[in-house]
Amino acid sequence: GRKDVQGLREAISEWDGDTADPRFVAVQQQLEAMAPAHDKQMGQLLAAVCLSDPAEIAQQVDQWQYNPDAPAVAIAQDRVKQSTDTGAALARMQAAVTTRDVQSLEVELRVWRGEEDLVAPWHARLAEMKQQRGVQVQRLEDALQGLDDGAVEQALE
Repeated sequence: GRKDVQGLREAISEWDGDTADPRFVAVQQQLEAMAPAHDKQMGQLLAAVCLSDPAEIAQQVDQWQYNPDAPAVAIAQDRVKQSTDTGAALARMQAAVTTRDVQSLEVELRVWRGEEDLVAPWHARLAEMKQQRGVQVQRLEDALQGLDDGAVEQALE
């Protein structure tokens, strides 16, 4: 019941017996019946993987009706897992930017293993945040030197 189209193809190509043997004919007919739909589904699965669209890949994996151990399925599942890891990392970066947590953002960018262009904007934001923090620290130091309580409170805001 696993509908292993690849397995059937291999079995047929390795068959060295009589091609009129009813068992061989039955396997061949079974393959002919399943192959077009299988190949179409495989095409859709691989297209989703190529597009790197996690939602589409997950949907194609859910709809997959053939051998669950097919290499393409494993690759697709791996891509979905990677993308959820990626999504989580990007969400953590967004949170770090929102809370102005420079250190967390630095760590996330250092351990990032995905596409560089996905995190290019975060590198820019990190530079901005560091610069901003530098300005704030400078203001605070200036205010402390002048011991102007109003200026210290303003700098802390």
